[in-house]
Amino acid sequence: VIDPFQKYELHFKLDPSGDDAYVYFAGATTPIQNGQLGVWQTGGLPPGTYSLRLRVVKVDGNYAEYFTPNIA
Repeated sequence: VIDPFQKYELHFKLDPSGDDAYVYFAGATTPIQNGQLGVWQTGGLPPGTYSLRLRVVKVDGNYAEYFTPNIA
């Protein structure tokens, strides 16, 4: 939860790659507490190690990011 909340975004990337390699796959403009944020469909992705990023954006455009690296 971030105040004042605007939206959240979920992204993934194949590691190792640069920070600009993240691909959007889910998000919403309604805050969610203790619930599912999205579903990452991995069918068709090449084998490898991935990272996920959650970006929570405030109304003023500032944001907080959270990462889950090393998903095989």
